[in-house]
Amino acid sequence: MIYDKIEDSNEKLFNKVLDGTSIPKTLTIQLIAANEMKDIGKVVRASDLVRYVSDGVDVFVILNETIFDRLDADQQTLILEELLAQIYVDPESGKLKLLKPDISTFSLLLTKYGIDFYLGVKETISSIINELEATEE
Repeated sequence: MIYDKIEDSNEKLFNKVLDGTSIPKTLTIQLIAANEMKDIGKVVRASDLVRYVSDGVDVFVILNETIFDRLDADQQTLILEELLAQIYVDPESGKLKLLKPDISTFSLLLTKYGIDFYLGVKETISSIINELEATEE
């Protein structure tokens, strides 16, 4: 995959979205372009070696600008927020973690039942599991 410098306008939008997150300012995040990528973006945690040779970059956000530039401003903001939502630093340990999305289902079901109903069912299931585990102890 070929990596490239990100366009200035996309860098500015990224920084604006990043500033609106709770990601610690001590974390170094670099946005780079990879226009041959099959998806719109991904987040990659830097290895120790990459962190060393990249002057301390902790996380790379890789963006396919060919796709990204065809979206409107609201869609671009959503994509950047979605990518950044994967980055989590534990406040107690300071450890960096990349999170998986918390919703994994079929869009047809979300369209049919709505997100609130879906999340309610998931919460009910979680409560039942916790209740069963508590009774087993």
